Amino acid sequence: MAPSSRIHSVIRACLALLTLLLAGSSSACGVLTHNEVFRRARYLYSLTTPGEDNTPAHRHHQLIANILTTPGYQSAEQAGAFFPDWGYGCFSSDVPSEAAHWPPFIIAAVRHLHTKYGPLFVPATSSTHDGNDGLIANTLWPNGTALTRDQQEHKEKLIAFIFAVALHESSDATWHSLKMYNGYIRMVAGLDFAGSYSDAHSVVDTGGDILLANRLDGLPPESEAKSWVSAGWWVPVDDIFEIYNSMGLPVNNLGFRFCLSRGLAAIHAVVSAGGALYGSFAERSPAMLDFFDEYYLGGMDEMAASAVWCWRNLTEWVVVGIDDGSDGWNMCDIFKLIKARDGGKIEPPDPPDPPFDHDGRKYGERDLFAALRETNGEFEALMERYQDNIYQDELPDGAIKIYIQDPESIASAYRRNTASTDTKPDDDKFGVPRPTPSPFPGAFGDPIYLTTGKPFSKFGSYLSIGSHGLAGMAAGKDVRVAQAGSVDLTASAFVETEDQDYVAGGAVYSIDLTEVIRSQRPNEAIQRMNSRYNKDGETDTTCHVRLTGSMATFTPGDDDKLLSTPPVHPNARFGAATTPLRVNGLTYNIVTAPGASVYNDSSPRIGFVSAGYMDVFLGARRVLRLSFAEFPGGEGVGEREFGTAVVAADFDGSGDEELVLGMPFADGQREGCGVQLAEGEVVVVRVSELLRAAEGCGGQIQELDGVVTRVRIPAEEKRGEECAQNTYEWFGRSLVWLKQSRTLGVGAPGRGKVFFFKLDAQTQALEYTFAIAAGTETAKGAGFGGWGLESGVTPAGKEWVVVGVPNDGSNQVGHVRVYSIVNGGEGVLVARVVSYEQERFGKFGMVMKNDEGEAGLWIASPWANGERGAVWWVDIGAVADWGGGWRGIKNGRGQVQAVMGVEGEVREIVVRELLAGPEPKAHFGASIAVADIDGDGRSDLVVGIPFHGVGRRDENARYAGAVAVYVREDHDA
Repeated sequence: MAPSSRIHSVIRACLALLTLLLAGSSSACGVLTHNEVFRRARYLYSLTTPGEDNTPAHRHHQLIANILTTPGYQSAEQAGAFFPDWGYGCFSSDVPSEAAHWPPFIIAAVRHLHTKYGPLFVPATSSTHDGNDGLIANTLWPNGTALTRDQQEHKEKLIAFIFAVALHESSDATWHSLKMYNGYIRMVAGLDFAGSYSDAHSVVDTGGDILLANRLDGLPPESEAKSWVSAGWWVPVDDIFEIYNSMGLPVNNLGFRFCLSRGLAAIHAVVSAGGALYGSFAERSPAMLDFFDEYYLGGMDEMAASAVWCWRNLTEWVVVGIDDGSDGWNMCDIFKLIKARDGGKIEPPDPPDPPFDHDGRKYGERDLFAALRETNGEFEALMERYQDNIYQDELPDGAIKIYIQDPESIASAYRRNTASTDTKPDDDKFGVPRPTPSPFPGAFGDPIYLTTGKPFSKFGSYLSIGSHGLAGMAAGKDVRVAQAGSVDLTASAFVETEDQDYVAGGAVYSIDLTEVIRSQRPNEAIQRMNSRYNKDGETDTTCHVRLTGSMATFTPGDDDKLLSTPPVHPNARFGAATTPLRVNGLTYNIVTAPGASVYNDSSPRIGFVSAGYMDVFLGARRVLRLSFAEFPGGEGVGEREFGTAVVAADFDGSGDEELVLGMPFADGQREGCGVQLAEGEVVVVRVSELLRAAEGCGGQIQELDGVVTRVRIPAEEKRGEECAQNTYEWFGRSLVWLKQSRTLGVGAPGRGKVFFFKLDAQTQALEYTFAIAAGTETAKGAGFGGWGLESGVTPAGKEWVVVGVPNDGSNQVGHVRVYSIVNGGEGVLVARVVSYEQERFGKFGMVMKNDEGEAGLWIASPWANGERGAVWWVDIGAVADWGGGWRGIKNGRGQVQAVMGVEGEVREIVVRELLAGPEPKAHFGASIAVADIDGDGRSDLVVGIPFHGVGRRDENARYAGAVAVYVREDHDA
C-alpha cells in the first residue's frame, strides 16, 4: 500500500490527542445497531405489493430496491447508517452532526442529487406510451453528456447512502423516545433506572451494540456471522460538503474524514470485543435485554419496519423530486409527530430530567463509546489499534474509501476475559446434592420442525392450541362435527411482512397437528405451512365493530374492502397474542393486533392513541373485528397496545367464556397527579353478546351496553404516594385464569405484584380481592408478574399459582414461586423452583405452561444457554401440595427438595434442563403449548423458536422462525 494512501501518522496522532481532549462523556447510538436495523429493513423493502406491476410506484420502488440490494453498495450503506453520528464530541462538530439527524438534511441531499446528477427517470423519446408513465432510466448528466459506468455507480451509491441516513434518523427517533413518552429508552428508564432517562441512555446506546456483538460471537463459524461487517466504507465526501454548504453549515474536510473514521473503528471494535463485555451491560438493565427485539416503539423489529415506511415517501422524492415548499417533516408519521411537538433537536422527551446529564453537559455532546473506553482500558486500546490502522484512498468523483486492511489480525490481539462465567455450585446452600436427570416421567421422539420459511417474520413467537376444526370444515363438515376432537395449533409470525402495505403487519398460521404427526413423521426436513389467516385468506365478516361513547356500536361492513385499505402505519403485529374462546359450544379463535396505530401527532403530548384491534375467527372465517379507535371511557388518556396479553375466562360458570385483554402500555390517571405513564389496564369483553348481535345485524346499526368492563390497578395501591409520571406499573402485562375459584389474576411487574379479581354476582363488576407480592427483597425490574404466570389444580384438589421471576438479582438467573390459593382469597408461598444450571442471564421462569395431563408445569426461557433456549419440567402437583405428597417415581428422577418444614423458609425445588434448543441464538422456548395430539392420553409439547435462521449465511433467510412438535413415545410406560 502506497504511503500516500494512508492517513499520515503525525496528523493522525494530533487528531487522536485532540479527540481525547474534546470528547464528551456520554455514548452515541450504536453503529452496529443501526447497521443491523438497515440489514433487516433492506430485505423488508425488497418485498413488493402484489398486483402493482408496471405502475409508476412499482417501477420507482423496484429501482430503489435494486440499488439497496446491490452487493457492491454495502460499503456505502454501512457508512450512511453511521453517518449522522459522525461529529459528536469530535472537533466541536456537534451542530452539523445534529443537523444530519433530521429530515431537512434529507431534503437537502435529495435536491443536491437532482441538481448535480439529474433525475433518475426522464420522459421517453418515443411517442408510444408503454403504460409506465412514459419514463425511462436517466443515464445523462444535466448538461446532456453521458454518465460513465463509474459515475452511474457513484450516483447509485449516493442514493443508497441517503437511504441509510434516513433510516438512522427514524430509528433514533423511537429508540431515543424523541418527543415520544413511551419509546424504548424511556421505557428502560422507567423500569430499571427509577425514571432517569440519562442513566438509561448511557447504558442502552452502547448496550444494544454489545448485545448484538454477543449474538454474533455465539453463532457457529460456518454462519460467517461477522462477514457482513464491511472492512471498508465508501463515503461521498464532496457530495456531503456540498449538501452541508447548501444548508449553511460548512464542515472542515480533514476533521470530517478523521471523525468519520471513528465509526469504522467503533463497529469493528465492538464486534471484536462486545461478546466479552456482555455481562457488564446485561446486569445493569434486564429490560434492555428483554425488550431489545420486540418492543413496540424502538425495538429492532419496529425500527426496521418504520424505516421502510419512511422510505416509501423518500423513494418518490428521489425518483420524482420534491416540492419546493417541502421541509421533509412529512416523510412519515414519526417525523410528523416530532414536528407537531416542537421537535427537531435531540433531548429527552417531555417531561425532561434536568439537567440532561448528571454533569450538566448538553445531551448532544457525546463521543462514540466514550464511557466504555473510560472504564475499560482494553477496549480503549482496541479502538486505538483499529483507528491507527485505518487507510484512506481517494476515489473518482469526490468520494473516499476508508478501510482496515486486516481487521482479523487486530481483533486477535484483544485480550478477552476467558474466566468462566459459570455460577452454578456443586451443591446448593442447604447441602442437598444436585439432581442429574429431569423429573419428567416420559420420553419424546425426535421433534418435527415446522416453518413458513419467510425471513424476518419470527414464526412461532406465540402459540395456542384449540379445537378449531379447520381441516374438517374445509372438507365440508358441520362446525361442531369438525371441531370435535380436532387439535389445531395457532402459531404467530407477528412481524411477518407480506408487502409494502403490510410492513410488520403480522400473520397467523393454523396447523392441524394430528395431520402433521400422521403425514410428516419421521421428520426429514422443516415443513412449510401455508397461512389460513393472513389478509388474503377466507373471510366472512358479518359486522365490523367499533365502540363509541359508552355503547358498543355494530356497523355492517365488507371485510374485503376493509382489508384493501392501506394501513395508516406499519407494525400492526397481527398475532401478538392468540387464545381459543368457547362460546355456545363452539371454539372461536381470538387474534390480536395491538399496534395498528402507534403514533399521534397531536399536542399536548399526552393524548389519545388508537390501540389496535382483535379478530374473532370461527375456523378460517373471520366473523368479527373489534376495533378500539374510539374505546369507551378513554377519558383522553393514551390507549395503546390493546391485546398484548389475552386469556379466556368463564366468570359466571355459564359455559360461555369472556375474553380478557391486557393493555400494559396504556396510560392511567390519578386524581391530583394527572397522567400515569404506562400504568396499564385490562378490559373484559363479552364476546358472546357481540356474536349474538352480529348474527342478526341485517344491515342495521345496533347498540349494546355493558359488553365491555374496564379493570384498572386498585386505587388503594397508590393512595398516599407521591405523584410520579414514570410509574410503569404495566398492569395487564400478564394474565391468568384460576378455574377452580373463578378468579382473574393480573400481573403488574412495575408494581411487583399480581392482583386478583372476582365477578360480583350482584353488580356484575370485577371486584379486587387480594394480591400476591414479590416482597421488598425483589427489585422492581425482577419481572415478577410480567412474564411467566400460570395456574392449575393439584391431583389432591388444591389450586395453585406460579409466578416467574426471571430477572432476580444482577445475574438474572431466575426462579419460579409457587403459591397455594387458600379459600379462593389468599395466596400463600409454599415453594421456590430453581434451575440446576443456575445460568447467568438464563432468565429461568420467563415462560410457563400448565401440563394438566401430568399435573406438571413446563418452564422455558429463550435466553438460556446463551440465547439458544431451554425447557424444564417440574412435578407441580407434588410441589403445591401442602403435605408434600411426593409421587416417588417423579421425585426420584431429579426433583429435589432443598428445604422442608423449616420455620421462616419455603421449600426450594431444584430441576434440571430437559430440552435444549437445536440452534444457537434462536430463542427456543420463547413460547410453549401443550395438548394431547395423538389421543393417547398423554400431553405432547409444542415449542416456538422465533429466531430460527438467525445464523444463516444468506442474509435474506434470517429470523424466519420455527416450531418444534414433540410427541410422547412412552405409551407403555
